[in-house]
Amino acid sequence: MFPAKYDRRHDISVTVQHKFSDSFDLSGTWVFSSGNCGTLGTQIYEGLPNDWGEFQHINALERNNFRMGNYHRLDLGANMHFPLNPGLLTLNFSVYNVYNHNNPFLVYTDYVYDESTQQAEKKLMQVRSQNLQNKQNIRRVILLLISAILLASCEKEIEFKGEQIDPKLVINSIVEPGQPVKAYISKSIFFLDNDSNMQAPDDVVATLYVNGNRIGELTRQPDTVWTGYEYVDMDSVKPIYKIVPAFVSEYCPNEGDVVKITASANGFDDVEGSTSPVPNAVTWSLGDCQTKLWEVSFEEYEGDTIWTIIGQL
Repeated sequence: MFPAKYDRRHDISVTVQHKFSDSFDLSGTWVFSSGNCGTLGTQIYEGLPNDWGEFQHINALERNNFRMGNYHRLDLGANMHFPLNPGLLTLNFSVYNVYNHNNPFLVYTDYVYDESTQQAEKKLMQVRSQNLQNKQNIRRVILLLISAILLASCEKEIEFKGEQIDPKLVINSIVEPGQPVKAYISKSIFFLDNDSNMQAPDDVVATLYVNGNRIGELTRQPDTVWTGYEYVDMDSVKPIYKIVPAFVSEYCPNEGDVVKITASANGFDDVEGSTSPVPNAVTWSLGDCQTKLWEVSFEEYEGDTIWTIIGQL
């Protein structure tokens, strides 16, 4: 069970209107409602290593686990009526959000510099609406007529009041028939943690099961440095160096096997991941199926040819 997106426990609207004469009336509306619910990813974990930057995911363990702040505002309006022959001319003057309450619209995370520690810390930020008075040097009469209220926005640091979930073990693996089983095990971190270390604890134990039978523990390989890249801009990249511990078994699954890997470590809940039956291996028949589709020429790779193999399963 989870609260619906538009589950507003309180929703109040009060409108007052007074007619002073046939030519003039005033009105005011005050609205109040509980904030909307939203799903906020609170756990960050790493996926399989790849060649283009760190492949990170963000996960929400509960749906609609965050509620924005309360929304309220006061609007005032005045109408002046001028009879015409024929018809009626009405001039309306309105002020939106009279007491300038900053209502929440968007929540995101960002780094905020803390002068006391001289470090940037990850914070939860909320974008709010803000009414700013126009400060241009305009005549007072014109300023009063148009109300001089412009819609803008501002940011505000807010406190996360939801449940802070403890880190969890994460298993990533791709299982292929006839290939040794390899798994990458890491840990998740809380999305507001300044420490981005997701490396698995030293005492983690990974165990392999095939078709419900225990095969044995996976062996942790010596820490290897994985080199990836991330874009600096559209035309250049920079290298990334990261320690990626892998756990390997000599067992090679067969077609139709159901593979399960479990992981445990002190201070963490046990986790497991399993596959559906391992699919049949795909065999490509090259022969006359090799087709040259096009050639490309770049400044760094002049004369290289891209080939695509076309075949039938």
